[in-house]
Order: sequence, then structure tokens, then C-alpha cells
Amino acid sequence: MKVIRRWQDLKGRFTRPVVALGKFDGVHRGHQKLLAEVRRLAARRKAPSMAVTFDVHPHSLIRPHRVPPMLSTPEEKVEYIAASGVDALLYLKFTPEFASLTAWEFARDYLAGKIGAGMILAGKNFRFGRNRTGDVDKLRRWGKKLGFEFRVVAQITVSGEPASSTRVRKIIAAGDMVRATRLLGRPYAVEGMIYPGAGRGEILGTPTANVSLPPKLLPPDGVYLVRASLASGRPAPALANLGFSPTFKGTERRLEVHVLGRSGMMYGKVMRVYFERFLRGEKPFPSAAALSRQIQEDLRDAREYFRRKA
Repeated sequence: MKVIRRWQDLKGRFTRPVVALGKFDGVHRGHQKLLAEVRRLAARRKAPSMAVTFDVHPHSLIRPHRVPPMLSTPEEKVEYIAASGVDALLYLKFTPEFASLTAWEFARDYLAGKIGAGMILAGKNFRFGRNRTGDVDKLRRWGKKLGFEFRVVAQITVSGEPASSTRVRKIIAAGDMVRATRLLGRPYAVEGMIYPGAGRGEILGTPTANVSLPPKLLPPDGVYLVRASLASGRPAPALANLGFSPTFKGTERRLEVHVLGRSGMMYGKVMRVYFERFLRGEKPFPSAAALSRQIQEDLRDAREYFRRKA
């Protein structure tokens, strides 16, 4: 997949592409359906397939107090869209100049002009242009004047729930990682650099990797059954604690990961943590010994869980 970050770099490289429009935050199963449909129609028309999105939520410039927490970092968004198999991703900076465009200017000058789209697809709730005045009905009407066909891709539901970024955020914020996995089509993941901690895991008999927290939505504090991987390695069963270590009166929120059956220093490496299931809430214990006993119970639960899933 070609990643293009400036309109100027298009320069006729993709002729009459079939284009998916969206924020693509989280690239959940609804987005995946949209991208799959773009690929299908592009193949039928013998045209390139393309996704178009922005580096930040449009509210970040217009209504910063209403910007929702991200479900994916910019790097993750590129990775997940690439996995869909589209030919190109036009990944643009959302600037004040762009925010000032009217809906008509965006459709005329960018979709029809700079991109030269032959067909455009979007979800039914897609909005664009200054003050979000553009909608799918306008794209359908304007497309006839501007030379592109427009289609709405219906929202999908999974186990009765709509696959939307808003719904996924609510579910993750509630700590229901099983439902989040269903809507995303994969476990929700966070990625960060491993850094030295206080060494309490070694003392408690469960060495942990302290993973820096990314600028995206995190589930509630607690203990989770997860899988963890380094670089492109295979994810391994693990137990994670997200929170402030109240037993030790911690003041910094941390993600501490113990990979089952492994130990050793991993400082400076990047770890990706896939949240599969909430195990219990974080709480203070009367002593380090009491916490150690609880951790052993958590480890037994983790081993049993992954044994059943093997």
C-alpha cells in the first residue's frame, strides 16, 4: 500500500480511483467492510482502490473540547488500513486551511479535482466540510455534476451491536474487552516502549515489563488477561496490571505486563499488548505478601484461561 501525505504527491498516480472516506479510528469491522467493498468495486472497474483520512480528529481544530479519545495511533491506523489490501492511503494533515473549506469546495476541489475519484464510498453518517454541512445526500447529488459515482455502505451489526467507533469507545471505557474484540475484529491493543520500573515484580516473584502508555484510549484500571509481543513476534499469553499500584501508594499510571513462563530484561524494546479479558479491578492490599498471594491466584486464572483457548 502506498501512503501519501500530501495532495501534491498524487500527481495523477492513481487514475479514477474508488475511494473510501472516513476517520477510520480503530479500523473496526464497519470500516473493514467499507474497505473491502472499495476493493471489490475497484477490481470490477479495473481501477485503483484508495482510503482517504486525516491525521487528527476534525474536532481538534474546531471543537477541541469535544475530541474523543483515539482508538488507534496514526501508525496503527496505517497498519490496519494496509491490512485491508487497498492500493493507497491518502493520509493528510488536518489544517486550519482545510477546516475552512465548505462542503462544496471539498467535493469539487479535492474529491473531483485533486483526487479525481471515479467512485466514492462512505458510511451513512459521514459528514464533511465547514460546520459539517456536507452529508451523503449531497455527495450523491454533487457526484452527478462533478463526475463521480457515490454509494453508501450500510453499517454492520455484530451480535446486535452497531460497529462504530463511538460504540467501541464506550465498551473499552467500560472494560468489556470481549465485546470490544467482537466489534474490532481483533483484540484491542496498545503499544509502548519498555522502561525500567521499581523492580517490585522481581521481589513479588512475577517480573514485569513496564510499558509506556500511548496517547489513546485505555481501559479502566485493573488486571487483564492479555497477549504480548515484541516487534513482529508471535503474541504470548500474559497477565497485565493497569493502574497506580495502590498497595505501594503509586502516583503514576502504569501498564505492567508479566509474560507467562518468561523473565529477563527487555528494556528499550517495543511491546504490543492485546487486551482479551478483564480479570479483576485494581485495589490496595494490606501488605506485599497479601498482594503476592493475589498475584499467584491471578496467574492460576490466567494459565487456565489460556489453556482452555489453546
